[in-house]
Amino acid sequence: MCSGADPFYVEATTSRRAIEKSLSNAILKITDIVQQNKDHVPPITTQDTNTFPYHILVNPKNDGWGQRMGIF
Repeated sequence: MCSGADPFYVEATTSRRAIEKSLSNAILKITDIVQQNKDHVPPITTQDTNTFPYHILVNPKNDGWGQRMGIF
């Protein structure tokens, strides 16, 4: 029988708590920056479901080097 706590469990728990705190701080920092820098976003003046009529493609598979090299 082991009289103390498993050192691997204690280390994993400590590491997880440190990562959670770091992630939480990063999210709060991102939120603060976004709140401070939103002057360029136009106000919503309509009740339409699509208030900003833009379509943004992120990493389309039919464009770029991947398609040219036959990866996709």
